[in-house]
Amino acid sequence: MIHLVYFATVAVYPLSVSGLLDTWFLEEPILSDTCDQRTELYEGVSYWKLGCGQKCLEMTNCRRMLICQEPNEYHCMFYYDGDYCVYEGDDTRCNCYRKLKACTDGRNCTCPLGYYGDTCDQIITECSDGFLRGMAPHGYKVASIKPTTELAPYDVVCHFEYGGYTTIMSRENTCCEQDFNRNWTDYVEGFGNVHGVYWLGLKKIYNLLMNHPVNILKVDTYYNLNKTNQQCSSFYENMALGDASADYGFHVDKLVSWSKTVCGDSLLSAPSINDRPFSTYDHDFTSHNCPVRLAGGWWYADDPDCSEANINGRNNELKWVSTLTGTLTKIQMSLQFL
Repeated sequence: MIHLVYFATVAVYPLSVSGLLDTWFLEEPILSDTCDQRTELYEGVSYWKLGCGQKCLEMTNCRRMLICQEPNEYHCMFYYDGDYCVYEGDDTRCNCYRKLKACTDGRNCTCPLGYYGDTCDQIITECSDGFLRGMAPHGYKVASIKPTTELAPYDVVCHFEYGGYTTIMSRENTCCEQDFNRNWTDYVEGFGNVHGVYWLGLKKIYNLLMNHPVNILKVDTYYNLNKTNQQCSSFYENMALGDASADYGFHVDKLVSWSKTVCGDSLLSAPSINDRPFSTYDHDFTSHNCPVRLAGGWWYADDPDCSEANINGRNNELKWVSTLTGTLTKIQMSLQFL
């Protein structure tokens, strides 16, 4: 529940706006979007910009804040997680700030989500690692990870429950639409906004899987059937990708039924995409023009039907198995590492 209240400025931290913000926060960009994956902690109003910063410092789990100037006050939004800020509308009078690590006596730090240790000097390798470390209590959070084969950390959406899941693809029709009809380079490197719609990138997915041959691929499908929202999941054992020289060929061992509401099998049912290379419109391994016809990159079968799944295609043509009726509203692919 979000509380919108006025709060006063208390002289605990440096009493200048620039001094407090420069010392404890780093200014970040603001993106325009209609949805945001982050977890909002608190909303409030202050007569001074300084009050917003002090309130965030007082809240242990505040890691990010968005401050928007109104005619006679400042509207402050505080977040548990996230990177840059997301705002729908005119953001010319808004500023986004990320809290730097806040420590007492050099220890007992409030770390950016994904970092841990007495001085926040360590980082989780993926979201299952974060789950084992008790990184967050519930639900989906934006966190930093650094797989052992990566040179730098990056942000993903983590589900810190049920063993921890790292989201490698997310689409939702309430978010600003992303064009998934991309070239080979874009699909290799990744694209989109981790706070809304994104594709992590074949290179990053490959590096994650290199260290974890035993894993579970989960596909969550949300859809509207007869004006009722429905959700189902499909689980696959041991996803693997070939390297770049093998065009990131896809493999899973089998479908496993861990959910009461299984969506069906759109990966291994005919035409199966197992052991198929990834195709884009400029890097097509099919004889049937599948990336152009379905308007997105995927591990298409060399078959006129291309694939039972079309989750990287046009927003209004997404599907997961032909037997799943209803309109898809959201779909996510995520990995749990065992």
